[in-house]
Formats: sequence, C-alpha cells, structure tokens
Amino acid sequence: MVQRVTTENVIPLIKLSNRFNLSILLDGICMFASRNYDELSDMKTFLKLSLNEFTSVIDNYNFTAMKYGIPFHDPESSIFQLVWKYLNHNILEMREQFDDSDVNTLLKTIRIHDILNLDDLKELVERNTVLKFPHINNLLMTEQNSGSNIKKSHLKYRKYSNNFKIFIKGTSFCNNCVAGVIREEKSSRGFDSTDINDRPTKVKLHFIGYGTNHLSTLVRISIEYKSGSMISHEPERYKSDVEHEFDLEDDEVITKVFVKYHGTFIFAFKFKTNFGRELGPFGDYDNMYMHITWKSESCCTTGYLHSCVSIYGRSSFTDYINALTFSWVTFFTEEYCRTYLEGFDSDDDLYS
Repeated sequence: MVQRVTTENVIPLIKLSNRFNLSILLDGICMFASRNYDELSDMKTFLKLSLNEFTSVIDNYNFTAMKYGIPFHDPESSIFQLVWKYLNHNILEMREQFDDSDVNTLLKTIRIHDILNLDDLKELVERNTVLKFPHINNLLMTEQNSGSNIKKSHLKYRKYSNNFKIFIKGTSFCNNCVAGVIREEKSSRGFDSTDINDRPTKVKLHFIGYGTNHLSTLVRISIEYKSGSMISHEPERYKSDVEHEFDLEDDEVITKVFVKYHGTFIFAFKFKTNFGRELGPFGDYDNMYMHITWKSESCCTTGYLHSCVSIYGRSSFTDYINALTFSWVTFFTEEYCRTYLEGFDSDDDLYS
C-alpha cells in the first residue's frame, strides 16, 4: 500500500493510518508527502485534517520539505510556515477554536534548533496582525537566547536534518592526477571553504580560447553561495577571454557534473540539476580532437554538489586548472550516503 500513495488517496490514508495506528504506512505517507511538499501544502483537504492527524505527519521522523527530490535549503523553516498556514486556515477560515495546549502541540513538532535563520520566522510572525500567539514568540526568543545550551541528546531530529549532513569528496580525474604526478596547490580552496548548509547559487567558468591544440582551456571557476560568499579557483598567473555563467533557482542544486578534457586540459562542462535542467555545454565542445568525458555524481538520491578542490598546471602561455575534485553534500541517514559515482563516460550525446 505504501507504494500506491498518490495525491488522490493520501488524505484518506493519513486518516486510516491514524485510526488504526499503522506506523509503517504513515512513514511511507510522510516520505510521499515530503517529495510532494509544495502540492500537499496547498491542498485544502490537508489543512482540514484534525489536529492529531496533521501533527502525526509533520512530527514524523521521515517528513521534510523537498523540491524535486532534494530537501529545501531550510526545510524546517518551511515546515514552521506550514504550521502557521494550518493555524491561519483553521482559525480564520474555518473558525475552529484552538487553545494554548493545541498551539503547544503544534509547536512541539518543530525542530527549532534545525532552522537556519530564525529572523525569517520572526518576520512572518510579526507581519501577521490577526493571529497572536505569545507561545510562538516566546519559543523563538528562547531558542535564540538559550538554544545553544540544549544538549543534542535532548533534541528531536528528522531523517533529513541539517545535523545529519556530511561531505563526500570525490577523486581527481586527469591522467597525471591518477598517476600521482601533480600535487594540489596550496592556494586552492577545498570543500570545507564554506559552511555545509551554504548552497551554491551561481557558477562562473573562465576559459582561454587558444589552449592546447587550439582547444579552450579552463583557467578559473568561481562559485557564489546563498550567504553571499564566493570561492574562486584560479592559478597565480592566467589569462581569460571567454566567460560562461549560470544561476541556480531557489532550492535548485547541481546533481551531476560532466567534464571533457584532453590530456591535462579541461575544455568543456555540462551540469544537471534536480529541476531537470541541463546547463551547458560550456566551453569548446565541438572540437574534433581525442578527449575523455568524466562524470561525477553522488550515489545518495538526496545528494548535491557543494564545492570543489582545484589542481593547477602551467604551460608557456598561461597557468590553468589541471583538474577538479568535486565535493558533495549527503545525509548519513540515507542509503549509499558515503559513496559517489565517478568515472569515464563515453556518451557524447550528453554534449549534443
């Protein structure tokens, strides 16, 4: 029955699982609800659930807010907003009566300690001039002032909690790197350059157009993050005459990277995202020279690209990026969380 959950039957199944205490079914429902979070949160029938039925979903270990299979940047904040939406719907539209104990029941489902930016929630509460719940304001203030003193063993977590994120670092892909000839430059920045919760929002690629055998050659890659920080990978001496860049939408992440290189020169990229977008190809992808295509992705279904480590080379006309090691964010509560899929890819249609 878990595999047969749909948007048409999810509400009756929530009621059924609550009535007969079917915990395995409820777990499956919550995974479905997570993957279809946007649609479910807009369903009037979902907002009309009883207090016990609603809390059984949002308090479930498996429940989170996902966008195309990847947890939101700040999923617990979105779940808090869903609780707020539930209160608005039932009190203002349905004229239901909620006392302080009901509000407290809802608030206990929220992992406040897992919210990245409490200020956003405070603005949400302050903007609402109709619903006034002192308990919510008190909770937000208390968490900000003393939340760091709470023992982790006393906290409730979800399967996709920020606390469960880990870095998985891939392997370098150029011939010389495999042979161990080229060492990582001290000036290169690694996967721990930004916080694990800081997601990329923009990628810039810089090439020089007259590299080896007249191929474009990668000389710089920059990644901008949601926090506003930017990490650039560039050698000390380089020239650039071609630039490509792309932006990622809110809650969009890179799930797969393809790189084309010739010898030790990188000359083309292509990216895929959880939104189903294909970004690129960027660089000199129409060349007729022998090349190798390298593919990198996390084996974890909820994994996504966070950053990279660069290795530099030098030629007579410019320094350049010899190879990149990609770093992925995964959740150690997921299957295959510590593995990644990397290797040579001969499917040139990916660049067509």
